[in-house]
Amino acid sequence: MSLHADFTARRDEFVLSFSALVAPGETLAIVGESGAGKTTTLRSIAGLLAPQGGRIAFGETVWFDAAARRNLAAPARDVGMVFQRGALFAHMSALENAAFGLRAMGRPAREALERAAAALATVEATHLRSKRASDLSGGESQRVALARAIAVRPRVLLLDEPLTGLDARIREPIREALHRAIQATSAATILVTHELKEATHFSRRFIVLEAGRIVQSGDVETLRKRPATPYVAAFFRAT
Repeated sequence: MSLHADFTARRDEFVLSFSALVAPGETLAIVGESGAGKTTTLRSIAGLLAPQGGRIAFGETVWFDAAARRNLAAPARDVGMVFQRGALFAHMSALENAAFGLRAMGRPAREALERAAAALATVEATHLRSKRASDLSGGESQRVALARAIAVRPRVLLLDEPLTGLDARIREPIREALHRAIQATSAATILVTHELKEATHFSRRFIVLEAGRIVQSGDVETLRKRPATPYVAAFFRAT
């Protein structure tokens, strides 16, 4: 089953118009300057922001439908999301953080902790399981955030610039952890980034947002050879 999103969303005076179809096991990269609407897109799909119009569905399950006045709550959507800076609970251990989504879904404590431990192992963070989130480094926090996202075994995985702000020396191992996390879920994945190297590492298909609208989509070769806007030309010039 695929994720099909076709909606408009408003935040204050900003209006986003977005449409995409993402297949299971595929990673779609969304690129654009700050303020283009990338995070708003993810928050709308995740159910953290209610769009004003359109429809969002995964397979036959409708998550949002403006015409039908349907808006499924975020916990009821089959989504795992990783924020730019982890967004962990400081007073909890890494294992408790990784299990949080499962516990919020009502899973028994033992099952939640077992699946959380397996997720930590996937991103090579087993050694962090007893460490409080407040004591984790930036890279360690992102590993735990990845584990929390994949522990729920989501059908849709949303990644909001998960490598931004990390030191260069730890970026590569975290990138590999992210790659393993994506493979472990086989989810329909959307990666938001503003860095070309990261976008091309994970994805072959791109959507470019400018000022809340899609200005171009396609593979790297298409966007490099036939850029629709100066931003597209500048972003893909390095390829």
